[in-house]
Amino acid sequence: MNVNHLPPEVLTNIFSCLTKLDLLRNTSQVCSYWNGVALCSDLWIILNLIKFSDEDFDLCFQHFSRIGQFVQNLLIKSDHLMKLFSNGINYDLPNIANLQIINYLPGNERDVCLNIVNSYPKLTSIRLRIFRSADFVGCITVFNRVQFRDFDISISKGANETILNQCLDQFISKQRDLRSLSIQSSDVQNQTICKTLRHATQLNDLVLSNCTGIDSQSFDGLINPCHLTSIDLTSTNVDDDGINNIASTAKNLKTLHILFCPKLSDVGVKYIAEHCTRLENLQIYNIPAVGSGIQLYPETLKALGSGCSQLKHLCMVNCPKLDDTGIRNLVEHCTDLKFLEIQSECFSNDGLLAVSEYSKCLFHIDIIGLDFDVTTIEHLLLNHRHLRFVSINRCENLEKLNLIKNQQLLCFVEKRRSLIEKHSHVKKIEFLNSDMNESSLEQLVTFCPDLRSISCSGNEMLDQKEEIENIFRKSRFLKKINMGGQVCQRKDFIYRRK
Repeated sequence: MNVNHLPPEVLTNIFSCLTKLDLLRNTSQVCSYWNGVALCSDLWIILNLIKFSDEDFDLCFQHFSRIGQFVQNLLIKSDHLMKLFSNGINYDLPNIANLQIINYLPGNERDVCLNIVNSYPKLTSIRLRIFRSADFVGCITVFNRVQFRDFDISISKGANETILNQCLDQFISKQRDLRSLSIQSSDVQNQTICKTLRHATQLNDLVLSNCTGIDSQSFDGLINPCHLTSIDLTSTNVDDDGINNIASTAKNLKTLHILFCPKLSDVGVKYIAEHCTRLENLQIYNIPAVGSGIQLYPETLKALGSGCSQLKHLCMVNCPKLDDTGIRNLVEHCTDLKFLEIQSECFSNDGLLAVSEYSKCLFHIDIIGLDFDVTTIEHLLLNHRHLRFVSINRCENLEKLNLIKNQQLLCFVEKRRSLIEKHSHVKKIEFLNSDMNESSLEQLVTFCPDLRSISCSGNEMLDQKEEIENIFRKSRFLKKINMGGQVCQRKDFIYRRK
């Protein structure tokens, strides 16, 4: 069958596996039929130009007259956006609804925002990075006439706090359907957030990252019930009372990030466990070398596991009292965990074994703790076929790794199932402070045929070129081996000779 006889819908589905640059440089040049499908279809609804070089952008620039009408989501660098405006190409993108500008606007911010509003009448979502809050005041007066669903603003340098907060109050008061709000500025005050939460009753996602002027007063007047499902309080001064206000009103909360919040303690975590029964994503990061903060005692984790049994994504970093007993108390209830990150000097082999026993749906595990035994690593890999990423800082006797021999010792996988699933699907493994030899590497690549990357600390094999080449030949997809900071690339061993 001739490929040109395929209907456009089928070709579009095939072309969706290609990058935008492949579509422009190659696919559109094959024939007129492919050109029509590649440049005039739904392939261009999302256009990400962030990683485009100036040369790549110029190539895309030449085709905006054809592809522009399909673009609805545009991610772009500020200098490239300025080039669109200076050449009048901005009007070739009439259907833009989501605009994300990743770096700072290059001066004349108010004029830039005016151009954005005039050029994209369907705009409902925007992300901006502004250097000074004084420039933000000019921008926000322009945005007052636009009804946003998603608004994301980051301001690096402060100016007049009073004027900024007044303008932000005025902007929020005119937004009738705001669903997602992200503000990153140390100048934002409690009263502004308090008014925002009272007015934007449809708000689902709230990000207040790096708003150091925010504390628990911002959440004193939360409307009950509150529609918030996701809150990011990174680097704020919210305390346990503030968490209690949030948890007791936001009954549908699914995502909560409390990173580097020095005024929080285990009491706040217990409030979360009591009220947030639907929580799926929780991230707790303590400030290093600070005695106060969230300790995560065993009884705290037991309460968290019992109250938030639907947790799927959990990060607990720099929590001094996080130990094996606490982890076991948690994972006995949270059996649906898929993403787990733990950093604690009290977490050791018994805790990792408990994770391996109870968390059967793990997809990603990142552990930094005490030394772990090779048998626990074997147990983890043999019993978790969903794993894609494994990172463990220290492992003893990793040279004795023997996955193939120990397949018959599977403890939690039924025998009939083990006969079918003889491999792990891990794609990336990191043993950051552990040595590996040729035998253990062969075990890994044989049992984990989907591996793309291996990292370990040992470098005794660096001079054994034939052994490294043998490892690459045994693994179809392995691209690199990082040993003690020295990276061995597949292309340097397999493709160096024709």
